[in-house]
Amino acid sequence: MKFLISGLRTLILAVVALLLMLFLTLSQGWHTPLVNHFAAPYKVYVGHTELNWFPLALEVEDLTVGEGEGALTLERIHVRSGLGFITGKPVELYVQLDNGHIAYQGLTATQSGVDGLQGQKTSDWQVAGLSLTQWQQLFASQETAEPDTESEAAESEQKAPWAIHLQSLQISNFKAESLQNGLPDLQLNRLLFGPFYTDQPEKRSSLQVELTTAGGLVDLKGALSPLSTAPKVSIDAVIKDFSPNHDWLAQVPEELSAVLNTQLKLDVALSESKLEPESGSETQRLMATLGGDLQLNQVQWQPDAEPTTQDVYGFETLNLSKLNLQVEIADLNQAEPKAQLAFEQLDINGLDVRQPDLSYQLQTILLKQLQVTADKQTANIESGLIEIAQGVMDYRLAKSADDQKPSEENTPEPEQQTSAPESEQAQSGEADSLQTEEKIEPYQIRFAGESIRLKKHEITYRDLNLEDAPLTQIELTDIELNQPRYPAIEPFPWLADIWLNGQSHWLVNGDLQTAPLKVNIKIEQSGLNLPDISPYSEHYAEVVFVEGNMDNKIQFEFTPNSLKGSLGFDFTHLDMSLKGSQKSLNLPLQTAFSLLEDSDSRIELSIDLDKKGEDLKVGTSAIVKELLLAASQKGAVAYLKYALQPYGALLTLKDVGSSLLKSGSLPLEAVVLDPLQDTFTTDQIGYAQKVSGILKEKEEFKLNYCYLPAEAERNLLVKQLGDAAKADAALKELNQKRLTLWRKLFAGEGLASRMKQCTQDELKKQRKKLKAAEQQQSRFTLLLKP
Repeated sequence: MKFLISGLRTLILAVVALLLMLFLTLSQGWHTPLVNHFAAPYKVYVGHTELNWFPLALEVEDLTVGEGEGALTLERIHVRSGLGFITGKPVELYVQLDNGHIAYQGLTATQSGVDGLQGQKTSDWQVAGLSLTQWQQLFASQETAEPDTESEAAESEQKAPWAIHLQSLQISNFKAESLQNGLPDLQLNRLLFGPFYTDQPEKRSSLQVELTTAGGLVDLKGALSPLSTAPKVSIDAVIKDFSPNHDWLAQVPEELSAVLNTQLKLDVALSESKLEPESGSETQRLMATLGGDLQLNQVQWQPDAEPTTQDVYGFETLNLSKLNLQVEIADLNQAEPKAQLAFEQLDINGLDVRQPDLSYQLQTILLKQLQVTADKQTANIESGLIEIAQGVMDYRLAKSADDQKPSEENTPEPEQQTSAPESEQAQSGEADSLQTEEKIEPYQIRFAGESIRLKKHEITYRDLNLEDAPLTQIELTDIELNQPRYPAIEPFPWLADIWLNGQSHWLVNGDLQTAPLKVNIKIEQSGLNLPDISPYSEHYAEVVFVEGNMDNKIQFEFTPNSLKGSLGFDFTHLDMSLKGSQKSLNLPLQTAFSLLEDSDSRIELSIDLDKKGEDLKVGTSAIVKELLLAASQKGAVAYLKYALQPYGALLTLKDVGSSLLKSGSLPLEAVVLDPLQDTFTTDQIGYAQKVSGILKEKEEFKLNYCYLPAEAERNLLVKQLGDAAKADAALKELNQKRLTLWRKLFAGEGLASRMKQCTQDELKKQRKKLKAAEQQQSRFTLLLKP
């Protein structure tokens, strides 16, 4: 009986204990205080917890982690699972987080308030009201004993953990708030992740994220397998009205503002590790692909500048369609990436560049079918049409600074100039030799395109180096490079259609070769009003154009060491002069131009160029001087030979040019007489008539003539007459007859007033120029003078 009573009492106590345990377990009132008791040292507090068994679920409300207004708060945490894990099945989890908030900021070491870090320059972060260092110390202080890592590792090897199947993780309405400028605020509207299985690493998990930040919306959808031996990530991103600035993130330049809209697809794959038999090391390959469309709006870059400057760069829209970027690293240990970039079309509209001396507005930049393949050594670029159209530019060339001579204070004295010791010089020389031995191969870029075109550009130009800077207007109607390549082993053609000040039309074409560099250019220009360029030519070349128009035909070939070609000038109503150091050349030029000007006030000049080496290193003034003089001398000789034909064959450019430069006069071919000749031959009369024709056509010229009798004729007369006195008288009569006949040739043409016999001094100079053989015959020397 006692045994029954004792057994019954034991049964009753067990039932009561079981009921009490079930009551406590099923009760919802005791969880919260217990959780808060154990969580308090970790700055964790919950408002309410609820544990349900069927189905197994945990509900947490009003969670707070941290301190102050920046603490992590969650209104609701809901975790649901099944009871299958009791029988060894994977733990299935469904997690939902709603309405959360956390604040963060960056701290200096002094601001962090952590002992041992005061005054240091290292930075820290404050998250949920505490610095990361404080969080670390907080959790470290709760550890009562050093963990036995070896025993834990052995135990973990013996006991496999439960597999976790995270079926879904949902987060809604969670805000990460920055407590300072330069760090972004993030509003996570929705996050959905899952399934994620720890025992199935190859299984891909889906991810959906929608957040707002920087005034825009970021929507991400994709899949990833982070635990896989060959991890893969695939993300589709839609970004709308995203406007990052310096206040949003300090790393964004303060000068930049932009609005981004884009649709992109990102694929990243990491291959499995492979063991290389030769080296014994593991290799892993990374492959990333980015594709989609991208749009940027209202982009502006305004750098900090001096108060007197206003630099602004920007554009209204950038549209990039069908972007495809692939990056491959065959071995992560070597880190030698290969990249391929391609897109169908790039449009940039409303480009705006503003600087103190430059304003440039461009309507469109169009780039089609770009493909770039690049690695560590080379980059290959292929493109379709590149078109830059509808531009307006206003450019002012700033005044060049005057050359400053070094002041006496800054000029080092001879004794102050010291040299390094010989040992240091030797070491330096050895270091230099070592550096020269280490040759770095230059990065190679290759380009091949369909066409590059610059269309419809209006340029306004002022050179502020000029006293009264004129306004020059240039219209680039079209500039085109056809099938451009770099390097270009074979030349490719190009052309340009340009207008200057609405009157001068330039048609330019040629070809370009870069390996080696060689440029062929042909220019046809018509209608240039020379006074328009006079301020420039006066300042840079000491040439002043008062009046006149110019047409040109130019052709030349340029290489780094040579310049060959021909230049043709066609002037109308030319009135020009030289200034400064070239002023002395005005008379020769005016003489040549007066001779070359026809009845319609036109002057045609041409010159051949053939410059090499050091001859190319000359200034603008020297080039203009040489061109004008060479062209005028050559033109004068050509005109004289043409006007005197079939006579004048003995005229040379050297003789004419030399005389033109020294005295401004033009020497003509002399009239040479036979011994004791007392009448002119038919050819000599014809030649005189040709000279008369020149004087009639060129009314500003006069004919200066010198009669040079030969001493050999006196000797011949003495021999014939046998008497020196009679010979002298006969010679005087012969000379006078020759002069009379010569004068009558021109007086009969009405040119007597434009004939001038040279003076005795001029006569002596002319006689000195004659060679010994030439002194054996009497002659008339002729000079055309303005």
